[in-house]
Amino acid sequence: MKTKIFYYSYSGVTRELALTLKAKLSSGTDDLVDVVEIKPKKAYNSLTAYSVGIKRARCGDCDPIEEINADVSDCEVFLLGMPVWAARPAPPINTLISDITGGAGKPAVIFSTMKGSGGTETLDAAEKLLSEKGVKVAGKFALTEKESRIDEKIEEIAAAARAAVQ
Repeated sequence: MKTKIFYYSYSGVTRELALTLKAKLSSGTDDLVDVVEIKPKKAYNSLTAYSVGIKRARCGDCDPIEEINADVSDCEVFLLGMPVWAARPAPPINTLISDITGGAGKPAVIFSTMKGSGGTETLDAAEKLLSEKGVKVAGKFALTEKESRIDEKIEEIAAAARAAVQ
């Protein structure tokens, strides 16, 4: 199964989950899983994440990101992980979704990590943006920081990705 996992992580929680998912999904010898970290050209810090980033997230704004290959035409499925910022995707995720090519008709599994709440709203907003590109969301998972380390929760995401290509 050819898979790409895209993620943006501010605190490291989403990164840890994305890398754990890579390990779960690349267990088969024929499985190829690429992990692509989304990095804003101007990184957020503890002050700007809350004073600027959250306002931009609420407005659905995009941030310039470092160049990546956002073409998913060669994937059977792709995953997209994001932190929850004001119950919305973080601005670098908005940019990634805008930049995705080859996604029409492709299945995606999306996941968010959060301190407490807003995950469902974040995923709904991301799903709307993806559907405008013709991407079919095959699974949505909102996990708290604690849940993002529970093997059963991680396996649910991996199972959704596997099921999306069957």
